Amino acid sequence: MARSDPPATLRPMTAPEWTAWAGQIDRGYVEQMVDMGGMARHDAEAKAAADWPKLLPDGPLTAGHSYFVAEAGGRRVATLWLGQRDDELDGPLVWVYDVEVDADVRGRGHGRAVMLLAEDEVRRSGFSRIGLNVFARNVAAIALYTSLGYRVVRTHDTGQNMLKDL
Repeated sequence: MARSDPPATLRPMTAPEWTAWAGQIDRGYVEQMVDMGGMARHDAEAKAAADWPKLLPDGPLTAGHSYFVAEAGGRRVATLWLGQRDDELDGPLVWVYDVEVDADVRGRGHGRAVMLLAEDEVRRSGFSRIGLNVFARNVAAIALYTSLGYRVVRTHDTGQNMLKDL
């Protein structure tokens, strides 16, 4: 982080923040699948429409899922969505479903700070592993996760799954 940037903290999203975030995350998911995953738009839209009810059947109240706002200096700098999983290949872990640093504060170390805060949340919830998916074209994110000690456990057509033991 730039020296003038205060450290980030996490707080739970409020209900109105979750509603606004959910709309943005849906659009962003489609855009990422198109831009970084190389999917046709109609296929990405269909996948998003099918994925959301499975991932969040009870919306913001879906058990095992947590949604955060990261703040630094009294303003929002990022959002974070974590969800507990018992993956048949990787066992019990917490999955980073989404982390997004606000565009106007990127490049200041907030992504690293939020990922370290996410790891603290995972430990507090009693888990010892954290995982995520990253698109192959998201070179900056891959470099960040690798620098934080995440390792590639699987590759697929559009990216890779990474895990870290805490």
